[in-house]
Amino acid sequence: VPIYDTLFAIVRRKINGKPISMADKGHLHHRLLDMGLSQRQSVIIMYLISAFLGGIAIIAMQINPRNSYLLLGFVIIIFVLIAWKYNFFKHKE
Repeated sequence: VPIYDTLFAIVRRKINGKPISMADKGHLHHRLLDMGLSQRQSVIIMYLISAFLGGIAIIAMQINPRNSYLLLGFVIIIFVLIAWKYNFFKHKE
């Protein structure tokens, strides 16, 4: 989750013409809190995302490399679409 959050932060800042090292309130935990979730609910969602990604990693280890890359690509596309839907690429200070 931290790697994806950092990657989305870098992409979001680049899209909005901001320095990539500039602090903002656009990280996942801030966005979840801004959506009205409590700290506990936000942490649970981040745990669920981590568990999901861990499960995907286990599956990827069990299948052939070509399918692993397809699975990885599919997961990345899903995460980008979700991030786009919830405006994670829009600048938020």
